[in-house]
Amino acid sequence: MTNLISLRQGAEQGIERFRQPQWVNPLDHLKIDLTPKGMGPWAHLYCPMNKQLNGRDPVDILCISGALGGVDPHRQEWLPYTGQPAESDEYKAASSFDEPREKP
Repeated sequence: MTNLISLRQGAEQGIERFRQPQWVNPLDHLKIDLTPKGMGPWAHLYCPMNKQLNGRDPVDILCISGALGGVDPHRQEWLPYTGQPAESDEYKAASSFDEPREKP
């Protein structure tokens, strides 16, 4: 089994993109902001369904310990993301949805 890491551990290693192993869509991932002091307070959730569900992609998430609804950066529940970036053709294709069509 692959060892899970925390976002803070990943930041110390220079990793900025992560995913959780239980996520179904292999393109879903979280990007953290790396600063000279380590990890910034915000993370950005990339998901091809975001545009349809939230009107934008990525969705920003407060990423500090104890923040209501935030992500705990010390919890060891992440894998480095090795999939396609949001700028790739594969990700863009997965993000595009046809408008609902009326039944004839």
